[in-house]
Amino acid sequence: MIKINEPLSKYTSFKLGGNADVFIDCKNIKDLKSALLIAEKDKKDLFVLGAGTNLLVKDKGIRGVVVRLKGDFEKIEVSENKMICGAGAKLSRILTVSLKYNLSGLEFLSGIPGTVGGAIFMNAGVKEKEIKDVLNNVTVMDREGNIRKIDRKNINFTYRSSDFRFNNLIIISAELNLEKDSKENIKNKIKFFLQRRKESQPLSARSAGCVFKNPEGNFAGKIIEECGLKGMQVGKVKVSHKHANFLINEGNSSEDVIKLINQIKKIVKEKKGIELEEEIIIVGED
Repeated sequence: MIKINEPLSKYTSFKLGGNADVFIDCKNIKDLKSALLIAEKDKKDLFVLGAGTNLLVKDKGIRGVVVRLKGDFEKIEVSENKMICGAGAKLSRILTVSLKYNLSGLEFLSGIPGTVGGAIFMNAGVKEKEIKDVLNNVTVMDREGNIRKIDRKNINFTYRSSDFRFNNLIIISAELNLEKDSKENIKNKIKFFLQRRKESQPLSARSAGCVFKNPEGNFAGKIIEECGLKGMQVGKVKVSHKHANFLINEGNSSEDVIKLINQIKKIVKEKKGIELEEEIIIVGED
């Protein structure tokens, strides 16, 4: 389905963002190739939207084509200890499937909102493990509609980043390498990671997860808290009292989020001499 001038606030965890010129739910490869042709014909950029987490869309929206990968792109298949996931599959679903088949290795993703494609794009993870550690290969489509498979060894991953942030390729599926384990052990590991998140993060609030990357050997939330910035507010956006690396939105202004981000960076630089770098992706028209 193609929608014109679609509000992106409906699709982001911040509940913020202006309109997309064109919004398309792609349910198969044919749909995705058609979306690429529309973008090329209209000389517009194409942006792939995952679950809308770790993302801030600016108030003026996106001048171009925004696509979500649904339908076929949400499929999950299991073969022995391998799981083949569409890029649109939710992380919560691949965890459910892994438990069904007694496959361990994904428990660290418990409580992380998002899709498989987004997790690979951002190299999602926790301090113990990242998505790159269970990845065998990724199937991608280039902007001309050509499809190919890339082995893990040929993909560069860094902390909360990957080649896919820069190479303009669209992730359409991935193969994950898991290990057999008992349901009880898998459930216990899922419970551990979920509990840790619930205790430390404002999971029910309108946020985009951690806003800043952790500086090497330190934690962004700890640094922000030490600067006395918990509760700091711009408009209706504030620094969480529960976790200082989370911004809570109670309004409708992406600009206020950006202003608060910049104020935090400025104060942390002045007080600590540390340059904080955004983890969230900020997109859209200024």
